[in-house]
Amino acid sequence: MKTFQRILWTISGHQHDIICETKVDNYRATIVGAILLMVGIYATLAWTFFFSLVMTSFFTAMVCGLFAGFFILLFDRALICSISYGQKNIWALSFRFTLALILGVFLSQPIILKLYEPDIKREAVILIDKKNQERRSELDKLYSTEVNNLKDRRTLIFNKLSEKQKQLITNEEAFMKEMDGSAGTGRWGYNTVSQKKESIYKKDLSEYEQLKKETEPDVKRIDARIDTIQTLINTQLSGFEKSTQNQGFLIQAEALQSLLIKDTTHILRNRYYLLMVILTLIELSALISKLILDTPSYSKRVGYILEKEMKETAMDKEIIFSKLNRYTELTLVRERIIVEEFFEKTNTTKDKKLDKIVDDWNASEEQTYHNTWGILNNKLIIHSDQHNHESRTQNQFDDEAQKS
Repeated sequence: MKTFQRILWTISGHQHDIICETKVDNYRATIVGAILLMVGIYATLAWTFFFSLVMTSFFTAMVCGLFAGFFILLFDRALICSISYGQKNIWALSFRFTLALILGVFLSQPIILKLYEPDIKREAVILIDKKNQERRSELDKLYSTEVNNLKDRRTLIFNKLSEKQKQLITNEEAFMKEMDGSAGTGRWGYNTVSQKKESIYKKDLSEYEQLKKETEPDVKRIDARIDTIQTLINTQLSGFEKSTQNQGFLIQAEALQSLLIKDTTHILRNRYYLLMVILTLIELSALISKLILDTPSYSKRVGYILEKEMKETAMDKEIIFSKLNRYTELTLVRERIIVEEFFEKTNTTKDKKLDKIVDDWNASEEQTYHNTWGILNNKLIIHSDQHNHESRTQNQFDDEAQKS
């Protein structure tokens, strides 16, 4: 029991070595930790259920649900820990309230779909039929131009054949009436006029048969293309109907929206809103319980520890800087003493070297005063590195000028 209680303290963001010393606050921290644990479990189950609707693998949905639940648990733990330390960030709390509201709205939809699954499926069938009709209309519209052109060509061919056939029938009747004497010249029998009308009839018959023979392949091609287009439309429509029979998440959401529009009693809408409020409150239950069940004793103990650590840090800083300042002072004193001793002990050597430089100048007839000063400057005068470099450069220039 003690181990489980420590786990709840850790989940709620309280340090168990401090919270265990408080008699009232540790009980409150246990309650907050238990609620926060339940919120984490709820978030894991809710998100696993949601991901199982949009994913085929339940293992992947479970992993995603565990990740989402663990994130919610850690985020709430961070907020509760900040409140326990007496630091209530209004922006962080506002963000958590907004996130809870969004998650409540987001997760309430798949839950309401599951609760009203029979009604949703019936409405989805109606929407699927409408979508199939819309798909057929789209396919007909897509191929309508080509089909209309083909039908116009076929109608034009049939009109030509019909006109030729009418002309043929007319000439045949004229020939037959001339033969029986009921029309034309009124003479019965196969006479000159009958022969002419017969030749006209035979000519029309030959032209009609020739036209029919020439247009028959075009008509067959047109009919074959129309049949091909119709088969293509039926194939695409059949594939579309098979794909919509699964009733995926989007079609279910559309069915829910359609039911909400048709719901004149507002029963479904009110339950939908009520479910969103419930899920939002469940998301915020741990945070609300922390705001209600405050732990002032724990907060003061933590404040004492933080103040103590800050003072210790400031004291350590003061000690370190004091040591550094004292070290600098003693170093300066020691270096001054060394420099004074150096100059004091090198006086004799300095006089000897100066005498030697002057003697070398007196002994040399070619050495100039400027060169002697350069030697003295390099060997006995203390100056910076830049000054040494300039002096050496000047001496080299003077030596080259003297040689030339």
